[in-house]
Amino acid sequence: MRAKRGLTLPAVLALGLIVHGMLSALPAQTQRASAPPDSGLVVVVYDGDTVKVRFADGNERKVRLIGIDSPEMDDEREEVRFMAFIAKRFAFLNLYRKNVHLAYDWDLEDQYGRLLAYLSTDDGALFNELILKEGFAFAYRKFPFRKDLMERFKAAETEARRAGKGLWRKESPLEVPASGARAYLGHLVSVRMTCSGFEERRSFAVLHSLAGGFEALVPKEFRTAFPGLEGLTGKTVVVSGLVEEFGGTLQILLYLPRQIVLIK
Repeated sequence: MRAKRGLTLPAVLALGLIVHGMLSALPAQTQRASAPPDSGLVVVVYDGDTVKVRFADGNERKVRLIGIDSPEMDDEREEVRFMAFIAKRFAFLNLYRKNVHLAYDWDLEDQYGRLLAYLSTDDGALFNELILKEGFAFAYRKFPFRKDLMERFKAAETEARRAGKGLWRKESPLEVPASGARAYLGHLVSVRMTCSGFEERRSFAVLHSLAGGFEALVPKEFRTAFPGLEGLTGKTVVVSGLVEEFGGTLQILLYLPRQIVLIK
């Protein structure tokens, strides 16, 4: 009986071409069935560099933004915690309940199982770069990523550093009146306001501005750190933070007592 012979080299090559042709004929979505989706809705903002995205199939994944690092909320240093809170609010303002487009590098996940991605909003802005330009995060180059974006991110950080933005500011935030706060939407400033009233809502304690259209809000979880808010009616205060907008009203959220200073 003759021994069975293995495939010859020409036969192996021919078989490889056949298999390649079969794979090429498959629809793109079939070939990439295991790849993460490239779009979704941001449903949670954890901090300046980590969010949760819900995809069209209902699945939700925590996403770590590639190439950036924002301050930590649990840092022992108050100034760092303050900037971490501002970075989180900046991410919230720009990403929460927004549709985003995700692009990936060669590593799809980190050691904690988070997706690693670049996030772009519908207007085409790359958020990883935007937060660096505003000075609310550092360019994080410990792990390699796309060379062109690595250079862009470093340039964005350098630009923010030279302009003294965000983390790099050397002076107190610019002080503006409550009536002029709209011009600084999305920016870190100090707003001078005369309190026209105080209100306890379900989720916030609220100081209303006499000028109208502006409020300082303290989330319930931080309320005990702000005693005496009830007695500020008729007083002038300066509140520092990121100017946001909700329901047509401008607002600053307060996390640390240092964010509000009584003037008179």
